[in-house]
Amino acid sequence: MKKGNNVMSDTLRGFVDALEADDMVQARDVFTSVLGDRLSTALDDKKIEVATTMYGDADEIMSDLDDDDFAIDADEVEIEEVEEEEI
Repeated sequence: MKKGNNVMSDTLRGFVDALEADDMVQARDVFTSVLGDRLSTALDDKKIEVATTMYGDADEIMSDLDDDDFAIDADEVEIEEVEEEEI
């Protein structure tokens, strides 16, 4: 069995155990946690889908760039001299 399935099984077992013990607070906490995790995952997936639609695939974007896009031209850099402050 996969590790992810074991975690879900343990979580589900905790939820069922809490229901059987009439511990509705614990059951609510487990349910809320699982629902929150699923909602967060769904939102992250949707964000990736929207970003990919708007900007293209990350690999595609990076392939469009070359090393010159990240190079710093020394003539464009200005360096200021800073005097030490008296203490």
